Amino acid sequence: MKREQRTKGSKVIPPWEQYVIKVLSGEIVTGQWVRLACERHRRDISRQRTESFPYYFSASRALHILNFFDHLRHSQDWFQGHGGESFKLELWQCFILASVFGWLEWSPNRKDDPEHDTRRFTEALTCVGRKNGKTTTLSGVGLYGLLADGEQGAQIYCFATKEDQAKILWDEAVKMRAKSPVISENCKASKKAIYSEATESKFVYLGSDSETQDGLNPSFGLCDELHAHPNRKLYDVIKSGQGARRQPLLFTITTAGFAQESFCRTLEEMGEKILTRIFDDEHFFYYRAALDYDPTAKEDDRTKNDDWEDEKNWIKANPNLNVSVNIKTLREEANTAKNEPTSLNNFLTKKMNLWVSQEKRWLPMEKWRQCSHINIADTAKTAREKFLKANEGRRCWYGLDLSSNNDLSALVLAFEPIPDELDGVGNILKAGDPYTTIIPWFWLPKENIAARVKQSRVPYDVWERDNFIALTEGNQIDYMFIYAKIQELRKHFPMREMGADMYNATMLVHMLQDEKAPIFDIRQNCAMLNGPCRHLESLIMTGTLRHFNNPVLTWMASNVAVVSDSNGLIKPNKAKAAEKIDGIAATVNAFNRLLANAGAKKAPPKIYFI
Repeated sequence: MKREQRTKGSKVIPPWEQYVIKVLSGEIVTGQWVRLACERHRRDISRQRTESFPYYFSASRALHILNFFDHLRHSQDWFQGHGGESFKLELWQCFILASVFGWLEWSPNRKDDPEHDTRRFTEALTCVGRKNGKTTTLSGVGLYGLLADGEQGAQIYCFATKEDQAKILWDEAVKMRAKSPVISENCKASKKAIYSEATESKFVYLGSDSETQDGLNPSFGLCDELHAHPNRKLYDVIKSGQGARRQPLLFTITTAGFAQESFCRTLEEMGEKILTRIFDDEHFFYYRAALDYDPTAKEDDRTKNDDWEDEKNWIKANPNLNVSVNIKTLREEANTAKNEPTSLNNFLTKKMNLWVSQEKRWLPMEKWRQCSHINIADTAKTAREKFLKANEGRRCWYGLDLSSNNDLSALVLAFEPIPDELDGVGNILKAGDPYTTIIPWFWLPKENIAARVKQSRVPYDVWERDNFIALTEGNQIDYMFIYAKIQELRKHFPMREMGADMYNATMLVHMLQDEKAPIFDIRQNCAMLNGPCRHLESLIMTGTLRHFNNPVLTWMASNVAVVSDSNGLIKPNKAKAAEKIDGIAATVNAFNRLLANAGAKKAPPKIYFI
């Protein structure tokens, strides 16, 4: 079946490119994450086949899976009565499938041969509201892996927390096979598997309660409703079993859930960091259709939020609106949510694809990035080194956040601005420094660093190589390394005062105290931390903070959530942080002492509500 494609003059525009054009032009209304996914695709196209980016997009590979879907038939009626009809992919589905299967890894050492080049993306996560055809689409992907992916002895596993849940997706594939003549001719189905004798391949289902999970060798792992998984155990079982495969794929679909600390939300946050270019992971594809909305924002901070009652916004979370999503039914559910507050969270989560229990992210990352203040000729590393060399002898404030003995610890030096030196009539004799500068150091135990990187997907090894993190020997932090670094820094940058949380006080702190170092206990409560938190907000909002784009600190800034007390005072919420925030905690501790200075007290920071 020939796929319909639009033309522009004499140029054929494939469906995935139509989608990118319409999203980026605003013709198709989407949320920020979909726009960023399209921007990523467009950006990657512009730099493909380069030494630093050994990937390229193959239109033939993309069309291969889209044309395969033309052979599939729907097993049941949707809103517009598609039962038994050909599977017509919408543009957004074409974009996802073309992206996952069309991007290949290229090697300049061999001739281009799309038949032998392997897929770039080994993991894909798609998040949309309910009834948008997620399960049906993923069932089709499973059949493609069984019959058309070119893998001899393919093993396709759809998995869920329970076998019964995993079987829902598998049953859909069985029904589609029965309705699709071309598909049914090439594979058979039993009570436990769909299988192809020609390629010795199978498509089965698996749950956490299955009798065995040993000896798996999946070519495709397909996960439906990841938000329901209590942990990442089964996901990791599938992923680790794919090690021997030439081009494995772990494809996950989900709707939002309620548990902010869940593995699903952690994986989504990783996708968000990739799209916002905080992380680089060229093998992870992420697409999330959702409202631009933060349910926890204060009333005066909701100007950028979408109104969930405005029907024009519903398509952002429901790209299949008026196809498989009945707008009449959606209206009825919205009316119920208006009148029954207990139904609102469920509507926002399942229909608008929002994690309603998500803690409010604290720092605006676009403003944060503008505070790097790096010259175009410098990198984060060289800018930091130049600053430290040029400012030797300058007094500053120290902030310390000591972790448990097997985790990250952070030290931050905070340098106050230096005013211009003026003559008697106001002329500048010597230019000062208008920025408050923060320079961090981080430590991790060396043992198990490779496993930590693999498990958390955080590039600690890269940061260590670039001297942004120091590793101490063994499986526990050797605090003497931190002690030695503090003593070295004090020789070059005299300590005004140090702020530290004494709850985790160690021999290191006691040794410094014995040397009469001016260390102050910073209790981790709202009363102690609100002032320095507001000061950090003010510096970011006014662009008068300078951090030289330290990648570890930037990552931590993107992780921070805040909690407030009954008086509206805030503090970083370590208990709700899915990722590390130690560098920001150390910065706040340093700012506590900075604000305790008499000069700082005379000029309290302007408060911004972010």
